[in-house]
Amino acid sequence: MTRVVRLILLLACLIGARAPTLAAQHAPELRGRVLDAATSTPLPGAEVLSSDGSRAVTGSDGIFVLRALKPGPAQVTVRRVGFAPVTRDVELANGATSSLTVMLSAAPVQLAELTATAAPAAGGVTSIDRAAIEQSGASDLADILQQQGGVVVTRSGGPGSPATASIRGSSASQVLVLVDGVPQNQAVSGSADLSLVRLDNVERISVVRGAQSARYGQQALGGAIVVETRRPAGLEAQADVGAGSYGGRALAGRVGAGRSSAGGVAASLSGAYNDFAGDFPYDIPPERGGGTGVRLNSAARDVSLEGAVAWTGATAEARLRGEYFDVDRGMPGTVVQPSLTGHQTQQRIGVGLDGTMKLGRAAASVSVSLQRQDATFADSAPPFSAPYDDHNRADVFLVDAGASRDVGAWQLSAGAQFQRMGISGTALGVGAPDATLYGGGRIAARAPFISGDWALDASAALRVDGSSLMGQWYASPQVGALLRHDWWSAELRWGQAYNPPTLGDMYFQEGVQVEPNPLLAPERVKSEWSLYLEAREAGPSSLNASMGLSLFTASIDGMILWSPDFRYIWSPNNFDVSRRGGELNLRLAPLGSHVALAGGVALASVTYAGPVLSGQVIYRPLWSASASADASVLGFEGGLAWRYAGSRRTAMGTDLNSLPPVNLLDFRVSRVIPIGGMAVRARFAIDNLIGTRTGMLVDFPLPGRLLRFDISLRYGS
Repeated sequence: MTRVVRLILLLACLIGARAPTLAAQHAPELRGRVLDAATSTPLPGAEVLSSDGSRAVTGSDGIFVLRALKPGPAQVTVRRVGFAPVTRDVELANGATSSLTVMLSAAPVQLAELTATAAPAAGGVTSIDRAAIEQSGASDLADILQQQGGVVVTRSGGPGSPATASIRGSSASQVLVLVDGVPQNQAVSGSADLSLVRLDNVERISVVRGAQSARYGQQALGGAIVVETRRPAGLEAQADVGAGSYGGRALAGRVGAGRSSAGGVAASLSGAYNDFAGDFPYDIPPERGGGTGVRLNSAARDVSLEGAVAWTGATAEARLRGEYFDVDRGMPGTVVQPSLTGHQTQQRIGVGLDGTMKLGRAAASVSVSLQRQDATFADSAPPFSAPYDDHNRADVFLVDAGASRDVGAWQLSAGAQFQRMGISGTALGVGAPDATLYGGGRIAARAPFISGDWALDASAALRVDGSSLMGQWYASPQVGALLRHDWWSAELRWGQAYNPPTLGDMYFQEGVQVEPNPLLAPERVKSEWSLYLEAREAGPSSLNASMGLSLFTASIDGMILWSPDFRYIWSPNNFDVSRRGGELNLRLAPLGSHVALAGGVALASVTYAGPVLSGQVIYRPLWSASASADASVLGFEGGLAWRYAGSRRTAMGTDLNSLPPVNLLDFRVSRVIPIGGMAVRARFAIDNLIGTRTGMLVDFPLPGRLLRFDISLRYGS
């Protein structure tokens, strides 16, 4: 049985049979794979450039495709941060597809991850590169994460409204969001508002699922979302302008100059403005009286500015970066308690310095950052309570240092992290600290073994975290083994994780029928097993396809959930929870075709394990799914994307009044036109093509169909 037949059988549930190859002649194509020369493993995120200006970026399987090339001899350059670039000569024949395999060797400088760690990424990690970000047309982190398997994004309104992520049924405060190593989780709530992470200046997004405290520390109980911003890359200029439904407007720009090669200094500055007028129509639920209404006071506006200066040497690199972000939006309240005067603002300003150095077989990295978070929540005439004007401020100082060294076949690393967070304002009540201290240390080891077509990668890591809030230390170990052979791979991983309670849950200002709980215990994943299986096939005589299956089971002690007591006063409490499920993802791009298909389905069973409560935890859909079809025809690129979230319980112990499933379909089409040394891209998109009026939360409706149009002008890299 050939490799093609094996993979087709695995993919039969999605595609039925192999797509036919187009018989018509077409411009030359180049397909290939980029591998790590030391381990023969795929290298995602490698940039592939041809001498005629075409560009591609390798996916998680190391595969790239360059289409519509010019016939004849050409040079192809492959480069990736942390590896020495490689240039190859290829001959491209009209109407033919050529193949190329490139092995990259580690360069003297290790720049890919500022937090040094020898442990490889867990199986099934999703990596979204800059090309995929631009192709998606997404404006913020929430938009692009909606298509990722095992990730459920909950937005409470239209574009620009607050949005959070749940990974494998976690709460929002159990997902750590990092931007260049700096946590974006808010000081009081512990959750990260994904709408505050704009994508104009983002280079790469990695979604790491499962208990990841051994790698990232506290709050990575359900997983981590790691965002890397764009580094200065020499002479470049970009301008974007867009408009959309309900008064949507967008402006963005980026300029850069200098040399990004060894011995050079480069700088970049980018900014963006986004405005959404809101006031969209929605369907009133039957239990609220039925009919239609208009969601008022739902406008949102944000302004961002980011800059960086980077120096690159022969064995070291340093970067100074800064950011400013301001968002101003209405708080419309719920359908049953609407507010025309609720209002919130959030500002974030930060600076950071990071650097790496390579000394022989050893590498070291350090990152220092300072961030100020300001937030206000006010309502001069709320519907059923007294007027309020709450504000809070958090000043976060963070330093992270790490070192790694190769000892024979072993790769060893160690590091430490320290954080101080000063807190002030009126959002917290009696007993709240005015500062919290956090410290953590980590060690990791990795040993790759290669024999012929077989490769085994064994890893182990241990992290110890402590904070002044809890007053004691917690250990989070992790061990794993990754086996690769020819067209398949398998990974088995076990680990534990830790997450302290949030300041908001412990010390928020008491209100009517709600109380904080200063006696909350930390959340702990006491055991999580995960298995990842992947099959892939790529080459000039076969499919470019892959299938990945993740299975996981975990027991969580003390998950923090809100519940009423015998007085019907709501308060956060610790509950033991079982978490199990999996994700199945498939991708297909038949050779000779300019069509790519992808799809996935995820199961996340998150149930109470104690004797009192039973069933699925509220607002956790048991099933979620997504699918997409992308095509390139006559110079146009476009696609359809479907996403699904299953029904969600809204009350403990009963399925009454559960929210119905959410089905949304998005459409986009774009065209890039070269003009001299510049390129103009026009893009049209329809979010929620069918116009479904729905919502992820009770009494927080989402807008229906949204139309967007934007034009981008680019010069240089």
